Parts: sequence; C-alpha cells; structure tokens
Amino acid sequence: MEGYKGFDKNFKCRGLQYEVGKELSIDKSVEDLDFDDDGLFCKYPFDVFRLYTPGTSKFAKVEATGEIKDENPNNDLKKDTIVRTNKIKICREISLNNLVYAAIEYIKGNIDSKKEQKIDIANTEKKWSSIVTNTNDYSSSINTD
Repeated sequence: MEGYKGFDKNFKCRGLQYEVGKELSIDKSVEDLDFDDDGLFCKYPFDVFRLYTPGTSKFAKVEATGEIKDENPNNDLKKDTIVRTNKIKICREISLNNLVYAAIEYIKGNIDSKKEQKIDIANTEKKWSSIVTNTNDYSSSINTD
C-alpha cells in the first residue's frame, strides 16, 4: 500500500532517521504500534499536515512493505486516513506542489459522480476549512483561512 509521510527538515520523524530509497523496520507487531511510535503514514496527502507544517517540513511518497493496519479502509475524507505498518520504504521525496496534486487525485478517486457529495474538511485549531462538493458534471470548492 502506498501513501504519504511527513518529516522534519532533516528527514527525521519521531526521532528516527529516514532516507530516500531505504526501508525502516520497527520491531513491533502492527497491532502494537501507537501514535508515539513511528510506522505511520497517510493515504490522503493533506493528513500529513496534522503533524508537519508545509514551510518547514519534508514529505515523501512511501510504501508499506510489512504488516498493515488501515485505520480508515473506506477512505472516508471526514476521518484521518492513517495507516500503520511495521516496515516502510521511503520511495521518493516530493515537493509541496506534488503533494497538492496527489491530494486532488485522491479526492477525485474517492468521489462517486453519480450522487451529490459534500466533503467538509475543517481544522479549528488553525481556523481554516475547505469544502468540496460534486454533483454529476459540476463541482466546486471553497477554502477559507
């Protein structure tokens, strides 16, 4: 399973050093991993911003190569898309522009064009929200800060 991961400016996450092209194994069962451990990544690219800010962080496309526990198997955009794994490969570093494009593609891939859908993504801590709506051939989005 592929996804996205955030890091500090030195490509570290939770004290562990990562490197593009390398795998990192965690000596725990995927069931025993929690948010204080590493081995977490996101299917929806913008979920990485919950821990890493765009201006001071690095981001990567990753692949889970070990056990997987998907916290949101139905890809509900109202919930975090966090996946836990005990073995993760850092495929490549990606720019913020690539992360935005990947988020758009993720949303497009999870919208059923046969029915009206509204996705409301809000972050009350930072006081911004986004709304995306789709009705057959028409769609719209609103962003506020």
